[in-house]
Amino acid sequence: MQSPEKLLWIPLLAFFLFFTPDIITYGQWQWKANQLTDFAVERMASSGGWTDTVEQEVTSKMEKMGFDKDKWIIYRTEGVVKAPGNVQFQISSKYHLKAFGIFGEKMNKAMGDSTVLTLLANQQKSSQIY
Repeated sequence: MQSPEKLLWIPLLAFFLFFTPDIITYGQWQWKANQLTDFAVERMASSGGWTDTVEQEVTSKMEKMGFDKDKWIIYRTEGVVKAPGNVQFQISSKYHLKAFGIFGEKMNKAMGDSTVLTLLANQQKSSQIY
């Protein structure tokens, strides 16, 4: 391998080293969001929609999983839904990359605020209440 070829590998490896923690963290939040939507839809389907009990259970689950309610947008089917109706729960947020902080505060503000990944999880299920 020649020297110019080695120089090409340095930025490539640096890219993976800098962004690997962000990729892992993004994946963890995406996994948690999918777990929460699955839990919420199961509870909504068995309870016949968005009830006070389901709201308390979902809020409790969010707190246990580390979700900040102010940073997440929640869409859900409102009220009681009887079969054959569908219940839906969707949660979304934005993930700002933190890897640019390595290059200094100015770079972090310039690139970190503009480089945003969307976290989105959506589930839908038929109501089980007749």
